Amino acid sequence: MNLSRKEERITYFLQRLSADKEKFTDETIILKDGINNNSVQHIPTRGAMNTPQEAFFLSCAKDLQLKHPRHLFLTARNEYGIDKLVFTTLRPTLATYPDIGGYDTLESCAAFVANFLQYERLADPLKLPVFLPSSKQILNWSGAADCFDYSTFLVSLLLGSGYDAYVVQGYALRTTCERDLSSVVCPRHVYDPYFGENFDEQTSAASVLSPAAEQKRDDDALTSFIHCWVYVSLHRSHRGKKDTYDGPVFIEPTTGEIYLISNAQNIPYTRVETIWNGRNHWINLQVETPLLKMNFDFSKEEMWLPVFNPVKIKNGYWEVPTSWAEKITITESLARLKYLPDGERVLLFYKSKVELLADSCHPEGLISRVSSFHDIERTDLICCKEFYTKKKRKDHLLMRMREPQKIQELFAPCPKSGVYKYIEIPAKFWAVHYTADYRSDGLVKQEETFGELITQDYSNNVDGRIKRAVMIKRLHDSESMIRLPRRLNGEVTVLTVM
Repeated sequence: MNLSRKEERITYFLQRLSADKEKFTDETIILKDGINNNSVQHIPTRGAMNTPQEAFFLSCAKDLQLKHPRHLFLTARNEYGIDKLVFTTLRPTLATYPDIGGYDTLESCAAFVANFLQYERLADPLKLPVFLPSSKQILNWSGAADCFDYSTFLVSLLLGSGYDAYVVQGYALRTTCERDLSSVVCPRHVYDPYFGENFDEQTSAASVLSPAAEQKRDDDALTSFIHCWVYVSLHRSHRGKKDTYDGPVFIEPTTGEIYLISNAQNIPYTRVETIWNGRNHWINLQVETPLLKMNFDFSKEEMWLPVFNPVKIKNGYWEVPTSWAEKITITESLARLKYLPDGERVLLFYKSKVELLADSCHPEGLISRVSSFHDIERTDLICCKEFYTKKKRKDHLLMRMREPQKIQELFAPCPKSGVYKYIEIPAKFWAVHYTADYRSDGLVKQEETFGELITQDYSNNVDGRIKRAVMIKRLHDSESMIRLPRRLNGEVTVLTVM
């Protein structure tokens, strides 16, 4: 029988548990973890077994799954091979770090999870997964995760940050389920860390989809596969001050894309089956209602059927079970790594390729590189843009753009050089732009066409000078000579000075 990669990892993990188990206690099972650095791991008892309360609710959920004609994802096995209610896998976690901030807003959580984890497709896009491990275990597996793992991880962080967030199980377009970005123009904020900081540049990438790409998206609309994503209700006033969205949103956890439900025309999801948070699970009864017109008020049982309710027993009540999973442990070193497992990520968009790196991975401070191409196959290069961190460059370089016949560099304000832009056409031309009021002589721009012309522009010069131009030619006879430095070979004669 062919196993998915997740099933293979869990099978290996269970084999290690059986081989390395040393002793049991009332609270934990202590064993050697053969997957993550051979360290000693403490397993919560609730992860390795079910209480009578959990067993009762679990049997109710399984009966409902068997009787219901639809695909309801109510139960799944965890990493220890134990059947669990899927909503109890959520564990609210707040991730904040003194030096690098935290992930406590909608945008920061979505972007962090989309980049941090490694996406794996479902083994069978027409079948629900058998396993749903805890998010903490996903980190032990170097972040390898499918859409259900992504959603569980993201909702755990959002719940920890105070959001009213839910995991959604339903159906989506093929391109979304496979995270196929080949028909999507790369958004600038994906690769440009200075986007939105008045960092101006001209882009050479294509800005529209080709007819072939449009046709591909239309064809995908005819096929819906099982998928999992996130719903967030942004109706509370204290969240409105923190976020730019004024209504409920869908989040695609594998890409970090946020869709405002009331105003979205390109939502890639087709139908919702169930939805859950850390307290309960609901079945969608609005089967015939279009997705954008659905009511997400879970208190209305004629629209959303709650799966679990408190049960009366002899000595009182059994409340709905709480989470069995441990809190997600994201160390500061992992947060700085950004892209598991080695700090690098490669994304392929429409006519472009994006390489992302953590701040500490490249010796020269490179943090992203985007290559733009003329063709969909990405073989005919237009230009390559490289972005650098402000912290690791002594020359304060922010961006370098390479084209076949041109190099352009942009710099942050530098107290030593004052340069903020440098342009060069090898062996033909170069230009340097200086920050205004940096130089005592008021020079703001100097350009040189090799062997032909040198120009200098001034601003607020004490002598009132605005511009200086020197026209030159190479010396071939015994005319009087002056030497000009800067990239000129040999001696030249000056024709005109203006």
